[in-house]
Formats: sequence, structure tokens, C-alpha cells
Amino acid sequence: LFPYTTLFRSGGCGLGGSPDVRTPAVSWDGSRIAFAARNVAAEPLRLYWMNADGSSCEAIPGVAPGMNEADGILLHDFDPAFAPDDRLVFASTRGNISGDSARRGPTRTPAAMTPNSNLYVLESGTVRQLTFLLNQELSPNFMRDGRIIMTGEKREPGFHQLSLRRQNLDGGDYHPLYAQRPSIGFASATEVVELPAGNELAFIAGPLDATDGAGAVALVNRSIGPDQAGRSAGDDR
Repeated sequence: LFPYTTLFRSGGCGLGGSPDVRTPAVSWDGSRIAFAARNVAAEPLRLYWMNADGSSCEAIPGVAPGMNEADGILLHDFDPAFAPDDRLVFASTRGNISGDSARRGPTRTPAAMTPNSNLYVLESGTVRQLTFLLNQELSPNFMRDGRIIMTGEKREPGFHQLSLRRQNLDGGDYHPLYAQRPSIGFASATEVVELPAGNELAFIAGPLDATDGAGAVALVNRSIGPDQAGRSAGDDR
């Protein structure tokens, strides 16, 4: 990241000298770095990429929505992740883009009324929506076989948890991955990655109210059995 820091100090990428820079992601061949950035807090986060040596930095073409704000919500693009085939998945608060008849602006999560993020993929210069729920999906990453792993919010009266999900890049097989229940000792599972063994995961585990998502690094082997206690009668969460 040294060239990355030097580039920002010189005002590269069309950004100011002290931008807010977040969540760098490296392509699978190591040639390119993508990240989210903005100049000031009043602006939405936008996605940029550059070569690994710091050259050719630019806003990623074809990603940014046509406006910065809608219905009082900043339209952020953040948490980029490269697929093995070099497509780019990211989180955004832009709202539904799935056809003119269904087009609508951004939404808020029902329980907390915070801006809702879904996942999108940039492929062949076009953005396609991957998730459509009213609770957030964010922090995408990839398994070696090309499936997306992410954090999803689960919330209803009396229940709130951040847990892990898995989904195919074509949009199918949205599936629980890990930490679906509070019985494993924490309510927040974020920043998930697959470890080289293939059936092991690493993620940040902690309480929901931790500052800046702080917690402990958790390592799990998914082959050892279920990660939750049995459900009580009438519990359909």
C-alpha cells in the first residue's frame, strides 16, 4: 500500500490531499487495487481502482449512480471485492435497479431506519443487482470456487444479528453460511474470508455495539458440525 499512500498525498485519482479511503481489495492476479473513497463526509463514497504500482488511478467507469443523493440518503458505493474472473462485486445504498417497472430509489432498513445496502456486480461495463432484501448485505468476499461470501443483517422485533451468507455470482443460491444464531456467543460476524483449507473461515466476531465494528478474529472449521443450538418451539427466525 505504499504507492497508494504516496498517490493520495500528491492528490492523485482526482481526490484531494487527505481523502477518506476505505476497504482496499486486490485482484486475484495481484495487478490491480480497488477501493472506496471520498473527499469530505458530505459526499458519497465512490469506487476507484489503480494498478498495483500506483499508476493509472481513476474512478471505476460505469459504477457510480447518476446522482449523489436521493430521498435524503447519500448513494454510497463501497466494500469492493474482485471475483476470480475479475468481475467486481460491491455494496451500495443506491436501491433497486432491476428494470424500469421496478425502479425505485434507496431504502432504509425497517428496524433502524438506516440506509440499506445491497450487493451489485460490475460486469462488461454494466452494474447488475445481486441482493434485494430490506436488511443490509455488505463486506463481500470470494471463495476459491467463485461463490460470494458476505455479511447479512437479520433483524426483527427482539432479535438483531449480523451473520454470514453465501451466494452464487449469477444471483442464485442465497444461503446461510455461519453464525446464524446467537447461541455461538456473539451477535456480529463480519469481514469473512475463506482460509486455504477450503472448509475453514476467518471473520471478526463481536457485539453489535462495538466501536467501528471491533471484535476478535474467529477461526471456524465448518466440517465439525452445526454452529447453533436447537430452536425453541415457535422460533422461526
